[in-house]
Amino acid sequence: MKDLVRYHFKQYFKTNKPIIPFTVLLASLYLLYATKPIEIVDSIMSACVFVFLITSWIGVTACNLENEVSEQIIILRIKSSKKYYYSHIFFLFYLSMLIALVAIAVPIILNALDGNHLFDKMAMVSDAAAKVTERDFGIPDILCAFALLTATAFMGCSVGEISHPRVIKNRNIGILLIFLVDALSIAQVSLIEVLPAARLVLWMLPPVTKMLHFFSNEEYFPVLKVIVSVTILLIYSGILSFIKVKILDNKKF
Repeated sequence: MKDLVRYHFKQYFKTNKPIIPFTVLLASLYLLYATKPIEIVDSIMSACVFVFLITSWIGVTACNLENEVSEQIIILRIKSSKKYYYSHIFFLFYLSMLIALVAIAVPIILNALDGNHLFDKMAMVSDAAAKVTERDFGIPDILCAFALLTATAFMGCSVGEISHPRVIKNRNIGILLIFLVDALSIAQVSLIEVLPAARLVLWMLPPVTKMLHFFSNEEYFPVLKVIVSVTILLIYSGILSFIKVKILDNKKF
């Protein structure tokens, strides 16, 4: 499994496919943190939206790189098609961690260069001491942000992978479908407010904006909310990945 994951990484990074998404990611993050001071939770949630859109694009391009002949040879050698398909899912998860690392490194570096003045200092009431203290972008924030960004990135990759050439043969339709899913996911909450009946269909979309509303009134990351959000995102991603593997395994070549 480790060798298969390494193979997928080599296949992806030996092409020019990662250049544009990673460049767009860095540019988006730089623009996001260009205005200061900025609130920690709001900025990370905005970064999650950027990451979701970019990684869904990465998911589309990553599945386009798979060569059917090479894929068949590897499957014959390892004698398990599912092992190959799940190795690609592990690759996407590790790639999501890499993207989250980049997304969290940018504000850390910018905050350090700015003398720890990038973010608004937040008043946090300590239950034990019953006093107000000030804290900056610390380790708890970094860990919570990394977990949310990783789960969001993995969900984006999983959404993009649904357009796999063997799942949707027409590439134009596949790409258009992912674009439509991304657009509706971002506008999901607003659409439901305007047309409540739309929730009967829109509940199936990636819960990106729902997560934004979940943290909308928070000044810092409540650990329980982070755990719940990450769990939901990973379950959603897991369901999409399982559906893709099932379709590929049933369709064969």
